[in-house]
This record gives sequence, C-alpha cells and structure tokens, in this order.
Amino acid sequence: MRIVNQIGSIDLLYDLVIMSLEDNCILAYVVGEQNGGKFIMAEYSTPEKANAEMNRLHRVYDMMNASVFQFRADTEVA
Repeated sequence: MRIVNQIGSIDLLYDLVIMSLEDNCILAYVVGEQNGGKFIMAEYSTPEKANAEMNRLHRVYDMMNASVFQFRADTEVA
C-alpha cells in the first residue's frame, strides 16, 4: 500500500516505513535511512485528531481494500 501525505507531495510504500504518532503529527521514518529519512505525513490541530487518523490508517491497512491511503486535512477529521 502507498501512503500519501496530506498535500500529496510525499508518496511512500507502507512496507518500507515506520509510522509514528507524536503529539498532533503523524511521521514516517524510512526503514534503513539514517539522516533525512523522516517525513511529516500529517499535522492536526489536536492530538486526538492525529490519533483518530492513525487509527484510520490501521483500519485501512487491515482491510487492504485500498492500494493508496492519503491522510485527510485537519478540517476533515472530526
């Protein structure tokens, strides 16, 4: 599955990254990269919104009915 950041400028393979929830941001760390392998994939106004979107990522991956996952904008998350 591909993971695309909120604005569509970063596109990573899910199997090659470690996703991390830090405060109100969702980060991707490219496996095996020492420097420059960290990407901000999404930023939300609250940690709760970031957590909700991270949970959505897990559900989509578990269902595997999509080959692309794009993080929603802050205003789209309840």
